[in-house]
Formats: sequence, structure tokens, C-alpha cells
Amino acid sequence: MENITNRIGKYSPEDDDSIIYEMSDDQGVACALYLDIEHHMIMNIETREDRRHEGLATRVFEAADDDINAYLAPEFCRTPEGQMWAETMKYADVMDEETAEKIVYGE
Repeated sequence: MENITNRIGKYSPEDDDSIIYEMSDDQGVACALYLDIEHHMIMNIETREDRRHEGLATRVFEAADDDINAYLAPEFCRTPEGQMWAETMKYADVMDEETAEKIVYGE
């Protein structure tokens, strides 16, 4: 059974705190979405290799969006894989570039 939860944590020790939405299955975390705490923009999303292409990232994003109004990062912030995924998320709000630059590069 899959379960989506959220918590505050870090992507890596040097990073600022993020809001983390995680989908877990019987093998552990299957997908994790990291959002900027203040603006709720996606900073990172990871899906375990054996669960890719099952729509988990979309389901986790939708849970976050329902809870806190999550935003996709603008194109300049995305990896090639993130760009392909974002192109499927036509209904999702995208963070404006000026705010995204402040989030990514500091104010």
C-alpha cells in the first residue's frame, strides 16, 4: 500500500530546510518531492528507479498542491528529465522567474 506523508527536512546537509512530500511503499520511499518552504516551489523530485514512469511524481505533486498550492520551477531551473515531466503538467502553476531566481540564487 502506498502512503503520502509530509515533513520538514533537508535534501542534503548543506541545504536549507524543505517541505518534503514522500510516497512510501513496502520497500521504503518510492518518490520524494522537495519544496521551498516559503514559496512552495519544487526544488527537487526523485522517484526510485524501480517505480519510474508510474505517475508517482505527479501524484505526490498533486497531494502537495492540494495541501499548500505547490509550484513548478521555471524552465531555467529544470533538469532535462524535469523539463519532460513539467511539459506533462500543463495544469500546474509555474513560479515566476524573478521569485525563482531569488529562491535559487539568494536575495
